Amino acid sequence: VDKTDAWDNRFEGINVTAYRTNSTQEIVGGTQNLKLHTSYQLDGFIQDVYKENPETGGRELLFAESSNKLDLQIYSDPETGRIRVRVIRDPFSNGDLIKGQEYYFSFTSYALNYDALLPMDPDAQFGDEGDYFLSAAGFVGEVENIPKIIITVLADDLYNPPELVQPANQVSGSGTGEVGYDVLNKSALLDANYEVTFFKDSSSAEYKMFWMMNNFTTGGPPLVDSSSSYTFGESTINDPVTEGFITKVEEQTATIGTPSYEPPSSVWYDPFDSASTTGAYYVGTDIPQGQALPNFNGKTSDYITADRLRKIELRFQDGSGKAYRYINGYIGIPVASSYSYAEAISSSDTVGKGPIDNWDAANDRPFGFVDVPFTAWVVDERYEEEFQLAVGFVERRVTNTFPGGNPDGIWDPGDSLNTSGEVIVIFDAPYDPAGGQIEYTGGDFNTSGGTETVWADLLKAVFGLSSIPDDAIGITDEQRAIFDASWFNAMYVIGLQRQNTNSFFTGGDILTETLDIYPYTEADVYQFQTTAGGGLTEDEERELFNTVNVYPNPLYGFNVATSYTNSPSDEPFVTFSNLPEEITVRIYSLSGQLLRTLTQALKSSPTSPFLRWDLENESGLRVASGLYLAIISSPIYGEKVLKFTIIMPEKQILKF
Repeated sequence: VDKTDAWDNRFEGINVTAYRTNSTQEIVGGTQNLKLHTSYQLDGFIQDVYKENPETGGRELLFAESSNKLDLQIYSDPETGRIRVRVIRDPFSNGDLIKGQEYYFSFTSYALNYDALLPMDPDAQFGDEGDYFLSAAGFVGEVENIPKIIITVLADDLYNPPELVQPANQVSGSGTGEVGYDVLNKSALLDANYEVTFFKDSSSAEYKMFWMMNNFTTGGPPLVDSSSSYTFGESTINDPVTEGFITKVEEQTATIGTPSYEPPSSVWYDPFDSASTTGAYYVGTDIPQGQALPNFNGKTSDYITADRLRKIELRFQDGSGKAYRYINGYIGIPVASSYSYAEAISSSDTVGKGPIDNWDAANDRPFGFVDVPFTAWVVDERYEEEFQLAVGFVERRVTNTFPGGNPDGIWDPGDSLNTSGEVIVIFDAPYDPAGGQIEYTGGDFNTSGGTETVWADLLKAVFGLSSIPDDAIGITDEQRAIFDASWFNAMYVIGLQRQNTNSFFTGGDILTETLDIYPYTEADVYQFQTTAGGGLTEDEERELFNTVNVYPNPLYGFNVATSYTNSPSDEPFVTFSNLPEEITVRIYSLSGQLLRTLTQALKSSPTSPFLRWDLENESGLRVASGLYLAIISSPIYGEKVLKFTIIMPEKQILKF
């Protein structure tokens, strides 16, 4: 802020400008010389900024709104207020960048005089989000730094190159996210190994993970102990720098894919539609896809979590498996909301409500663990798991609301799932062929005072339900929590309805539910390694030295590089490239005469990998056309011999 009686200038943004030449003039040689490369703007109420023309009164665009917003709190802090611009294409031609070519840029910041700033919309109040203009009546409108050109040469730091985000290796876990490190200060890098791990944010209702990062070469406390910053894939570099780099972690929200059916020609059910309760539902509440099923009392599960999701297969085959049976509408208050385990119902409960088939006459109850024509399996390649899962299904009694109810103990959703209610429930537990998972059934519990009977209810939507007795013997805390949760620990609830009364599955059909994105869990571990100083390894430097070259080769008359180095086309040169810092280049004629010796002292900078020869010998005379040899000598990597050809135009020699 720069405030006086005449103005109130406040920082608003930064412009990065590209230039064709080493000049800030707008036009050079009749050609547009400058172009806005990118811009940054405070994340505030100002969008486009216009300036009022004092002669015409018109308002002309001065600064277009930038998509790169600057958070004032972040960018006013020297520890986090960083901007980095990566140039990957020629700013003017959009072609490839040319190795060894000079490129010209400037960074300028600008401020707006708030005393002269007015909303473009005459009905808007100052501070409303929108476009603004600088009034010609103001003492000053905008203030921008005088541009100072920064010259950069592509690949000038070849032996110590800038790095893109370097990937970490995932050494364990099944999360599909990417982790890497972004170098900001090479001089601070160590020869060290790092590890990124995850732990659950227990305070969040959504499924969220913190990550931590350790240097396990040096040990000690975590360098980052609990971060929720997920910036992998973003250009921002505002996180704290640790030992020369920022750790980048990709955000991952568990995402359930679209179910598929094999073979596709055998699809017998209607397209999925929530209005008909059909589809594959996740009834947890910790990811955006979690939802309640229509016509099931709006109930969701507060037990299942996204880290338990897996790729599953629902395999259809007559008589292939058994499932827990839940029947709606016979016991409980209100009775229409009960989804009790079948064996909780006695014959007296059916009076006036209609019969229940598949009845256990010996115990005067419906059978609760019954044959079904399907089995559910975890078949998950990322977790390297394959095992059968426990399943259940729902039946309803016939009512005016649910006329398609049919509690016959045989799974058949009919052609209207809304009226039959026969959904399949896939539990997050291995299959028990004996049906002995008491957290899904309830029943008789042995307690210190004797046997107590408490039956399970799938949705927990009726009054007066009891939990497992506190002193029940042999019951774990996990079983208690599952028993008390709506939908228990259902991983998926599958709703299918026939296309017509004749369409149904064929033995061997498989419905597959996938995960498009696997979330991080505490099993996920990523590791990466940095090199002190961030330079190339010795092997990488030696490999680069083996690529030492000279260009253009052959040189025909003049060097096209003079077109972008502002050199006369009649003053050609060749360039030796990929050179290490300490180097000697000796140039010989084909007869073996030493013509010129070049050293690193002639480079544009000591670390530059480029060295130019102006085609003159030690006496300053231009060499003739012909074939030449160059011996490149490095005290570290040895020697390399290059051959190159020069074809010169006729020229009057001024010195001889």
